[in-house]
This record gives sequence, C-alpha cells and structure tokens, in this order.
Amino acid sequence: MRKVTEKSIIIIGAGLAGLSTGCYGQLNGYQCNIFEHHCVPGGVAAAWKRKDYIIDGGIHFIMGHKPGKALYELYRELGIAQTTRFVEMITYGRFVDEASRHSVEVTQDLNSLKDDLKRFSWRVL
Repeated sequence: MRKVTEKSIIIIGAGLAGLSTGCYGQLNGYQCNIFEHHCVPGGVAAAWKRKDYIIDGGIHFIMGHKPGKALYELYRELGIAQTTRFVEMITYGRFVDEASRHSVEVTQDLNSLKDDLKRFSWRVL
C-alpha cells in the first residue's frame, strides 16, 4: 500500500502539460499520479503510423525539437526526448485560396510564414 502524503495531485493526460505538472509537482513535494488513456505519453506531441501514413499531431517542427532548442530542453527535462520519435517535416501544410490560387505554406521559417500571411491578407481585403 502506498503512503498517502498531505500534498497530492491527480493529473489527467500525459501530454506536455500533464507531464510538466507531474514533474514540477514532484519537485515541489507533491505526490503525483498521471492517468493517460493512450499507451504512450506525449499527447498531441506524438506521432503515430496508420497504414502507409505518419500522422504527426504536434507542432514541434515549428518550435524546434532538436538539441539546443527550448522545446527539446523541455522534452529532455520531462524525460521524453529519447523516447519520442519526431518526424522531420519541412512543410507542414499548404493552404490555397481556390478563387485566386494564391497559397500560403506553413514551414519551419516563421518569418516567411508571417510575411506570406501579411501578403495574403492584403489580397483578401
């Protein structure tokens, strides 16, 4: 039987928020119990394979998932940097206005995305 402490937290979900809450809760003296319905932690930061497709639910490709980047440091601190398989994506999505055929690509280059969205917004107006 586990010892019941005065300070305890029940956390629903083992995504980044749940894992962070659990880790930082324990660092501050709380007994933490994390419940996750999936078989692996990571929440929407996880990728999974369905038939011939890889479905990547995260935004790590924009925020930087490689060593030296802030998001990687968070993954490392939470203990999932080595267990999570990241898919290297150059272009995440391409949105096309069917009427004008103008498009916006979502890539790792946030400055380019910002500039494209500004140009696109002026065309729409």
